[in-house]
Amino acid sequence: MQKLHDLFHYHFTQNPSIDGVLELILSFPKVAELEELIGHSFNRKDLLLSALVHPSLGNEIALFQKINYQRLEFLGDSVLGAILAEKLYSSFPDSSEGDLSKMKAHLAGQEMIAKLGLGMQLENFIIFGKGTFAQLEVATNVSKGLIRAVSDTVEALLGATFLDSGLEQAKIVFEKFTSKYSLAYQKDYLDMATFGEFDPKSRLQEKCLTAHKMLPVYECRTRNNGLECTLIVNGQVAALGHGLSKKEAEQSAARQALATLFKN
Repeated sequence: MQKLHDLFHYHFTQNPSIDGVLELILSFPKVAELEELIGHSFNRKDLLLSALVHPSLGNEIALFQKINYQRLEFLGDSVLGAILAEKLYSSFPDSSEGDLSKMKAHLAGQEMIAKLGLGMQLENFIIFGKGTFAQLEVATNVSKGLIRAVSDTVEALLGATFLDSGLEQAKIVFEKFTSKYSLAYQKDYLDMATFGEFDPKSRLQEKCLTAHKMLPVYECRTRNNGLECTLIVNGQVAALGHGLSKKEAEQSAARQALATLFKN
């Protein structure tokens, strides 16, 4: 898939004005494609531009030292928090404040937010500095740098939408992200938002110690799109987990083992 990063650096000329840069970016059909994906056409296109610029671009082009997604990501973090709080409050009427807080922390974690963006292939719309982009390109799997960049950009887009058209429109954009997540991962974004899912490794450890007097063993290895983890319980392979990080892969394996070995 063609990347906005490549288009920008191919057509960019030195010493332009901010208006010239904005005109250049908006001339790419890729921008309209993103607006269609997120369900929002920006009135203030400068907000959209800022939301898509990685801070590393400012290290190479002086114009972008202050034009990047960092401030919008700061705002978007709170916008996302408000959206999640309302959704969880409505979706889990019997859950306590403590449980809802844990659910919210889980869903607002960097890896979960990154999955929202990766489900929409948001990495193809971020403009990086050339050096940073080259480092990400040679990575054999989804790197921590890319996970953070995609997560930050999701929040920046929510913050930009909030400034452009208010909270209700930001909710619509969030729903677009969750719809793409469901298609990409074949499950609803709130499927894991139950109290028992937040620390499956600790729960599995307790059950293994009680049943077998030994700890589970995790063996992780790198795969093209992340990490794969084999979980061994009582000397036998119990589950195979996958994730963008070692932690996520181990949690995935532990969750599967809990569902198959310790159903009650």
